[in-house]
Amino acid sequence: MTPMKRSHPRRHWWRAAMEVFLPAQCLLCDETPSPSYNDQLCEHCGGAWLPLPEGCARCGKPGADHAPLCSMCRDTPPPYRSAGALGIYEDPLAALIKRLKYHGAHALAPVLADAMADRIRTRLRPQPDMIVTPVPLHWLREAARGYNQARLLSQGIAEKLKLSHQNLLRRRKPSKAQARLGRVARRDNLSRAFEPNPKARRHIEGAAILLIDDVMTTGTTAAACSAALMSAGAASIDVFVCARAP
Repeated sequence: MTPMKRSHPRRHWWRAAMEVFLPAQCLLCDETPSPSYNDQLCEHCGGAWLPLPEGCARCGKPGADHAPLCSMCRDTPPPYRSAGALGIYEDPLAALIKRLKYHGAHALAPVLADAMADRIRTRLRPQPDMIVTPVPLHWLREAARGYNQARLLSQGIAEKLKLSHQNLLRRRKPSKAQARLGRVARRDNLSRAFEPNPKARRHIEGAAILLIDDVMTTGTTAAACSAALMSAGAASIDVFVCARAP
């Protein structure tokens, strides 16, 4: 999958200016956007993504050989308790994530966060003391992009679910983009990449934590983040992402 060209959100001032003179359109088609989707998407594109089919009760992998746990979770259980996703990483959901991640479409964050929060509420029934935290970017990458898309999602989810939001992790070192790496290379790429945020460490011990990211492929990032949180004394970790790779 070829990544879309990245651009900084400040470079889109011209888009805002054009909207003064041109009728608003859905970000994915020519239809009129709906207030239900923050005036960014039409009714069809706002809810047309494919739901994640039932799968492994631990990592959420679709299919899972028709067994409660997939073979990998049976052999080597991940450090998190469960993992879920809003939908499959296919268009139109994949296109929305790319818009948010690479094109500075910040207005999509609350749309996706609201949908994720509704699914989390049904699936996990989070307790009031659960802490929501994002998968962090290294500060160099976040500075280049101008924002962390996972944090935009986690902040929206925490707000809708009325849960505490903390930046519990930090990235110790920059790493290669995960998208083009295999499972073993992903694991090596993220070896010791994450650590507890010293400023928030006191919030981790004994806490139930909801870890948020945009996309989950092999689960390597979620496992590395969860291991770092568990090393600091977290009681439990549930992972939820916007999309799961098919």
